Amino acid sequence: MYPIIRLPLIDVLDSGLYANRQTKPGAWSRRSLELSLNPDSATNWLVQFWAKAHECAGARYFALIPRDVINWLGQPDKHDFQLAPTCRPDIKGSPNPRAQAMPYSVKRWKEGLYPASEFTDLIFVRGNDTRHQEICGYMSKQEFARRRLLSPHPEYPFTQNWEAGTPFVPITWLHPIEELFNKYGLPKTRRWVNEVCAGGLWATERAWADMKKRGVV
Repeated sequence: MYPIIRLPLIDVLDSGLYANRQTKPGAWSRRSLELSLNPDSATNWLVQFWAKAHECAGARYFALIPRDVINWLGQPDKHDFQLAPTCRPDIKGSPNPRAQAMPYSVKRWKEGLYPASEFTDLIFVRGNDTRHQEICGYMSKQEFARRRLLSPHPEYPFTQNWEAGTPFVPITWLHPIEELFNKYGLPKTRRWVNEVCAGGLWATERAWADMKKRGVV
C-alpha cells in the first residue's frame, strides 16, 4: 500500500491552466528538453496536465504548497522543489494507475543532461484520478544511474512501445518514500502527519479560503 494524496481543487485548476499555456502554439519550444516517452508530449494537454498534477502530489506529500514551490513558468528546471539544502527531488509520474516502472526523459538522457541535473532523488507518482495519487517511492540519482535498465527490455514487455534507449527502473526497486525523512533528517511534525493522513484536508481548506478571498468561488 502506497501513500495516497488527494489533490485540492486549487492544484487541479493550476495544473489545467499550466497545460493550457504549455500547449499553445510556440510554447512547446521552451520545454523542448523535457520531452519524455511520447514525442508529442509537449503539445499534448493531458501529458502536460498530469506531469504538473504529479508534481503537486509530490509537494503535497511533504506538506508543501505547490503554488509556492513548483516551477509554473514552463521553463526547464533541474529539480522540482527543495526539501532541505541537500534534498532536491525530481518528480516522475504516470497517469497509468497500474504503472510498473519509473522512466526518465529519454531525450535528456541521450543528450547527456542527466549528470548535470541538480536533483538528488527521483520520486515516482502514479494515478489518473486527482483524488487518488499514489506516491510509489524514491530512488537516489546515483542509484538510478547505476541500476537503470533501457527499453525495450525483454523482462518488461510494456517497454516495447517506448522509444528505444529510455532509462527506467521497476517500481519494486524503489525505496519507501518515508525513508527520505531519515535519509535527510527531515522534520516529521504532527501537523505533517495529520495533513497527509487526512488526504490533504488542511491544504484543501486553505486553498478554498484563498479562492473565496480572491472571488474565484
